[in-house]
Amino acid sequence: MMKKIGFGSNTNCREHVFVKDNNGFKRICIHNIVFLEAQRSCCIIHLQNCEMKVNVPLCEVLDDLDPHLFLRIHRSYSVNQEHLLELSKYKAIIDNGQILRVGKVYYQKILKGTILIG
Repeated sequence: MMKKIGFGSNTNCREHVFVKDNNGFKRICIHNIVFLEAQRSCCIIHLQNCEMKVNVPLCEVLDDLDPHLFLRIHRSYSVNQEHLLELSKYKAIIDNGQILRVGKVYYQKILKGTILIG
């Protein structure tokens, strides 16, 4: 499925992926992905210094990324936990200062599947 943008199978153990760009494919480090955003049938990959739009739905991109690293917080957003600073019932704050909405259903799933102290 992800061959369209270069993710391929079994990328969960990889440090880099190749994403389709205007002139071919661009190699990006998975750890530089700050968050992913669904936009209709496309996905915007927000990196630390830029963003890339790919013609693949968010769910297909997530299928090939490490589920322990990327946390689904909304039907339109998945956040790289390495960049997540704060999480509440209604919002997530990431290390670039951006605030993303947290969906009610996803928040309940996060509470069940995440180690929380306090």
